[in-house]
Amino acid sequence: MDIVAANSGSNKIAIFIGYGNFTFLNPMTYATGFRPMSISPGDFNNDTQLDIVIANYDSESVSIFLGYGNGSFATQETYSTGSNSYLYFVTVGDYNNDAIQDIVVGNQGTNNLGIFLGYGKGTFLSIILYPTGYGSCSFSIVVGDFNNDRKSRFCRSQ
Repeated sequence: MDIVAANSGSNKIAIFIGYGNFTFLNPMTYATGFRPMSISPGDFNNDTQLDIVIANYDSESVSIFLGYGNGSFATQETYSTGSNSYLYFVTVGDYNNDAIQDIVVGNQGTNNLGIFLGYGKGTFLSIILYPTGYGSCSFSIVVGDFNNDRKSRFCRSQ
């Protein structure tokens, strides 16, 4: 197993490639937006290689890193989450049942959840916002089929 860590002090992610025996290569680092807070893996371009999405708190954006399958990643693509959004959390799921992975973020500053619908080529539609109520702060979001209708839903904590 490999590990990806967000380093909010240096505005980078560190990727530790595992040998399978509790030891790792020296980390490879990639610059992100300001104050990366949360990381989620997915396959955003349907190439069967893991990609990474990062929630950047202070730059109010997500960073997408498309994986090459060897532990290295393409230069980041950035998508805005809106002015004053200050997002804490990001996760991945298929929210419109098109078999393409989408991204959901929890925006603390604007009291909403945002969804980026995926095109399946590593690109996304602009954010769609859903209000969560005044003073809400989504620190964690999980994806699942909570009512057994074979459609993904998300649940957040605050």
